[in-house]
Amino acid sequence: MFTGMNTGFDPRRHPRGLNGRFTPVPPPEDPDVGLAADLADPRPASGLAAVVLPVDPEERAELASVWPPAPPEVLDALVDDRSGYGWGIAVAAARNPATPRGALVRVAGRDGDEAFQPAVRAAAGNRFTPPDALDTLAGSADYHTRAAVASNPNTRPATLDRLAGDPELAVRRNVAQNARATGDTLARLAGDDDAETRLWVACHSRSRQADLDRLAGDPVGDIRLGVAENQFTSPETLDRLAGDVRRDIRRAVASHDTTEAATLRRLAADPDADVRADAAAHPAATAAMRATGGLLAD
Repeated sequence: MFTGMNTGFDPRRHPRGLNGRFTPVPPPEDPDVGLAADLADPRPASGLAAVVLPVDPEERAELASVWPPAPPEVLDALVDDRSGYGWGIAVAAARNPATPRGALVRVAGRDGDEAFQPAVRAAAGNRFTPPDALDTLAGSADYHTRAAVASNPNTRPATLDRLAGDPELAVRRNVAQNARATGDTLARLAGDDDAETRLWVACHSRSRQADLDRLAGDPVGDIRLGVAENQFTSPETLDRLAGDVRRDIRRAVASHDTTEAATLRRLAADPDADVRADAAAHPAATAAMRATGGLLAD
């Protein structure tokens, strides 16, 4: 996607999605309000019953990953399972959203145990792992674990800001995609040397207008396109992008909900027929045509 760059970019993970359109997620009212793991836990906090697990590791593996989930006391025991499939059973249990939080904290406490690290990574990505445990895992020596923390929707904004300075691309890219990243954190990432990280910032619903305006001048065209398709981009920035050399960017501006009539009038005279058609089809352009006696007509 980025000519001459080896970014490892996967189009299937692009913020615009497979249909080519970016649909932003509105930011939460309060970024410091926790998500799933901060809600009341309906599961019992203690007093888990003793369990007898199946001898067959295939049966234990199914219990660890099945949905609807196994009872909490079963999942609590399975996070320590190391027989049969190595640590595969423990990984499945640590990934299961129904696993008790105490068990997830116990898994996180084994960070640095090389053989057990895959299960730690799974717990780092589990949206029910408590924020305190995620804070600790953000300092893991294993970058895969830090990347999982960076993508977790329950990671605190302050922890994401710390991870925004991580030396590993995968970690910073995940921070730039996390809905809880603050404007301050995204501002840091808007100047990242990595093009894909800047792309995610360009498409993020919480990026500040000053950073979107800055990214509208990025040398990478797909980043400018991300800004043009971000529904929170200001009309002033869209007006700048209306003169972009790439027709898909000009088309995105012509179709943007907040593009103003003055910008649409410019696009109505665009040399590209599709850009002109998009401008003429815009609701604001229709009103402008009525007000100016058909100024936008070919």
